[in-house]
Amino acid sequence: MSRLLCIASALVFLNATSASATFLIDDFEIPAAGSQDASGSTQALTAPNFFENRLLDGDAPVNLVISSGSIDGVFLANQTAFIEWSVPTTTPAPFASLEFENFVGTVLTDITYDVTLNGTSINGGPQAFTSGVLSTNAATIASAGDLLRVTFTTGATGFAVFAANGIQANPEPVSAGLLGLAMFGGICRHRRRRRSVK
Repeated sequence: MSRLLCIASALVFLNATSASATFLIDDFEIPAAGSQDASGSTQALTAPNFFENRLLDGDAPVNLVISSGSIDGVFLANQTAFIEWSVPTTTPAPFASLEFENFVGTVLTDITYDVTLNGTSINGGPQAFTSGVLSTNAATIASAGDLLRVTFTTGATGFAVFAANGIQANPEPVSAGLLGLAMFGGICRHRRRRRSVK
């Protein structure tokens, strides 16, 4: 019984910790219909967004489209597009991965992503894009001048269709959360054994 209580306590603790540190980057709501722009100009978003969003895309037709409440990506071979956010806060915001909310990937073939912070890759360069979770190294957005960018690129045989209605930053990768749960469970079991020995 005490083991179950330890596990339940660990889950509550980890969920509370993760929830408090997860923060919304963009819910893809736009101020007015038709204001999505692929020309490279800046588009300010309304609350609860923490970031200013810019869609920069030299391809025609546009392959990343932000409409009210969602982002849709349709990539053919040899296309590149990126989304960029400038942080309007000086409050440090740590994270270790980015995640598209309500992600739907219809086809994801030969497409990669790279996440950069102030022009430096924070995930070691292009990685295969196979889900809505974009892995990164642990990083902190610390000032109003910081710039976060996600770049998508398809190869010669590439094709991708995906959609999501938000993107958030998570405080730790899933593996770190599971490690924390295992450690907490081990502590509970060790304490129980110590009590039974006395």
